[in-house]
Amino acid sequence: MSTTRIRKPRTEREYEEIIDELITQGYKIQNRGTASTKLIKASYGSVIAHIIIFVFLGWWTFLVANLIYLAYNYVSNSDEVLVKLTETTDRCPKCQAEILLQDVHCSNCGAKLK
Repeated sequence: MSTTRIRKPRTEREYEEIIDELITQGYKIQNRGTASTKLIKASYGSVIAHIIIFVFLGWWTFLVANLIYLAYNYVSNSDEVLVKLTETTDRCPKCQAEILLQDVHCSNCGAKLK
């Protein structure tokens, strides 16, 4: 079975950059939500292996052996990546303005946060 790698960007910009980078590497979007995207890079097996299977089995199985090999490779060797946006913002306890978790002071009212 294939394993799913997880990438956890902290900002929307980094989230979109990771998705764009993976798409340029040949990944396809499988699911896309507001805070997570699952991408997959399918593997169907090598051409040489398909030719060998065809020569030894394909001519009398009507290519069923090749289809089984293709399905096996797709399920077991495809690479999956889950890009999940982690929460990096909070609310100021004084004015309820949106702040970053690493902020020491609120940028709206100046209240000390930590």
